[in-house]
Amino acid sequence: MQWVVWPSLSNRGLVARLLRHQAGTSLVEFAITAPFLIILLLGSIDIYPLILAKSKLNQATQTSGDLAASFSQIQQSDIQNVFAAASQVMQPLPTDTLILRISNIYSDGAGHAKVYWSCGQGSLTPFTPNAQVTTTPNGTPIDTLIYLYNTSSTHNGTNTSFIMVESSYVTNPQAGFIIKTPVNLVGTAFYLPRQSSYVGPWDGTYNNQPTPPTMATTQQSVTVGNMVCNFEA
Repeated sequence: MQWVVWPSLSNRGLVARLLRHQAGTSLVEFAITAPFLIILLLGSIDIYPLILAKSKLNQATQTSGDLAASFSQIQQSDIQNVFAAASQVMQPLPTDTLILRISNIYSDGAGHAKVYWSCGQGSLTPFTPNAQVTTTPNGTPIDTLIYLYNTSSTHNGTNTSFIMVESSYVTNPQAGFIIKTPVNLVGTAFYLPRQSSYVGPWDGTYNNQPTPPTMATTQQSVTVGNMVCNFEA
């Protein structure tokens, strides 16, 4: 025979008070953590589109650099295709705020890095040909990208130039719960030419082996679509 022991009236009151105490603690804990959880939820709604836009921008920047590095002598139509490819990669995001600058940086044979040619748009205006480049946008040392030779007789060797792509993209917060103002995202990519030591600018004819920069002090500028390109005169 099993005996059932019922708690006394005093014990029942103790159990009831304990249950009420635990319920009150849970409510207090929820009241403390709820604002943080709500902020985290609203923040994620704002942050996720930024993460997506940054990932797309990195892909577009790398695609542009990879395509530009595949030419030995880039033509105006090639430049347009490179910029168009970046816009395609950004899809389905809007591309009206996407801007690029693509430049071929070379070693002048005297320990300096200079601009061979440069195409840009918007706030990323093209560089001046043969202007000296002392640093890269993301702080990558130039001598890790090309050999900065100290004698003029070796400036036409391997790894004497590289393609540098800079990008900028302004994205507007979709919800605006936490992030209320437009955010400017930037990207940078570097590629070595794959077919020759330099990616030569256009001259009206196709040449598989473009000549090295002449280090001329004059330049020409052409408008290609919504871009401006500067190269040696």
